[in-house]
Amino acid sequence: MNNADVTIYTDGSSLGNPGPGGWAAVLFWGAVRKEISKGYVETTNNRMEIRGVLHALSLLTRPCRVAVHSDSRYVCDTLSKGWLASWIKNGWKTAAKKPVKNQDLWERLIPLLARHQVEMHWVKAHDGHPENERCDTLAKQAALGPNRSVDTGYVSGVDYVVVVQPGSRITNACCGRQKKLTAPTPRYSKRTTQQAPIAQVDRAPDS
Repeated sequence: MNNADVTIYTDGSSLGNPGPGGWAAVLFWGAVRKEISKGYVETTNNRMEIRGVLHALSLLTRPCRVAVHSDSRYVCDTLSKGWLASWIKNGWKTAAKKPVKNQDLWERLIPLLARHQVEMHWVKAHDGHPENERCDTLAKQAALGPNRSVDTGYVSGVDYVVVVQPGSRITNACCGRQKKLTAPTPRYSKRTTQQAPIAQVDRAPDS
């Protein structure tokens, strides 16, 4: 095994969809095995599936070859069939000219996909695969846990959120509702070039 080979299993869950949700991932790097998970007050199943992959890849501190196993056709097909590239090319519109859902999470995933060599593998849910079943259990436990967070980017009752530039204001009208959205001004911190291990797996991310 190359020292940059990582295997990841992920799953996401939303109880009620939308409703309380959670994601989980199990990471393998050589003999190292690490479980991570996090819960949210209200979200959707698809957002949790994306977050499982997003946060697992975020733990890798230098470029790796990564095999990601997920039972989400939505996530696997988006990354394996070129849907994400097409959405970007079309200005975040689907083939039906509708806004892409969960754009905020897909945009966070893009630099991670550029940094790592990621290969997606679809696994059938609830089919007895031990790591997939473990992720399912962890995700549901996180969804019901006491330390759930707000799923930043998710707006209850709205199918999609248009991502705008910092400081600008728009009115997003869909599902019969209108919501004023203000994009926050990002804050930047200094980056270091200190050598780091392949995976920082001591804790789950905060968001």
